Amino acid sequence: MGREESVSTMMRHYLIKRLLLIVPTLLAIVTLNFFLLQWLPGGPIDAVLAKMSGVETGTTALFESDGSSLDYHQIDEQLREKIANQYGFDQPLWRRYVDTLLHYLSLDLGQSYFSGQAVSSLIFSKLPTSFSIGFWSLLIIYLVAVPLGVWKALSRGGWLDALTSLTLFISFALPTFIIAILLMILFASGGVFSWFPLRGLVSADFSQLSLWAQVKDYVWHLMLPVMTCVAGGLAPITLLVKNAVVDQLHQNYVETALSMGESRQGVIFRHVLPNSLLVLVARIPTDLLALFIGGALLVEIIFSLDGIALLAFESVLQRDYPVVLGVIYLYSLLGFGMTLVGDMLYRLVDPRLSFEAVRG
Repeated sequence: MGREESVSTMMRHYLIKRLLLIVPTLLAIVTLNFFLLQWLPGGPIDAVLAKMSGVETGTTALFESDGSSLDYHQIDEQLREKIANQYGFDQPLWRRYVDTLLHYLSLDLGQSYFSGQAVSSLIFSKLPTSFSIGFWSLLIIYLVAVPLGVWKALSRGGWLDALTSLTLFISFALPTFIIAILLMILFASGGVFSWFPLRGLVSADFSQLSLWAQVKDYVWHLMLPVMTCVAGGLAPITLLVKNAVVDQLHQNYVETALSMGESRQGVIFRHVLPNSLLVLVARIPTDLLALFIGGALLVEIIFSLDGIALLAFESVLQRDYPVVLGVIYLYSLLGFGMTLVGDMLYRLVDPRLSFEAVRG
């Protein structure tokens, strides 16, 4: 009983320390990114003037350009001052920084310079798309990688093990955009087989469909983006599971259990697999966050999915600072939360985990 209370106390101390670290860490992240954004070439004022002059500043500017550039000397100075006043850029840098911090402390992320929408509303409107890609991709990755990794560990050295390893290596080595383009050529509408839609998360008439038809439409649209993410993320988890199982098979307790009359199958399912899969538990939240943040950008661009990664990318191009800072702030909060969840999950499945290191 005393031991359990001690572990519980250390766990509380650990949680309190981690939670207390969130505030200064978020402050450092917001501060660093605020000043980095100020030093980027151009700025929101130039981006607005470029739009008013018909110069593209979004993602299409990366692919379409007629070689023309904006002659800022032709822009009326009064118009520039009016735009600067509208966005608060006529204020000193330190005042804008303090205002930004005060707004973030009250969870007010401000408004987008270009859409006029509240940044929080803009971000949360994109969450379903990004979460759909990340959640379903990670679920399929784990459902395939765990049994595949276990099978490869138990039958290592055979030709099927070598063949699957080669396949996994190729899928991991290929860039995400190459996999996405190959899938589009083969299976997207207008491709070789034309099985799946080319873009979007749902059809235009989605709201008019029955519930079952909506589910099918949703899955139908997600298939190619999710397959792209799964192809790139399957290899690391599979090899991690395989190596963990192989390592456990070489532990002394396996031979001890076998010598005591327990069957090999019983040892594997009762001892080897639970111990091997512990390494995955703490990874689940961070793996989801990794797919949610970085893994979906090219997928969202290629498949025209209006998610958070694409929103952040376009906001950087447009110098829409409130949206960029808002996305970074959200990702930072998610990162802290996911890390804590991972630590707690690990503690639940492995009571041997000690928190003594956090006492100091």
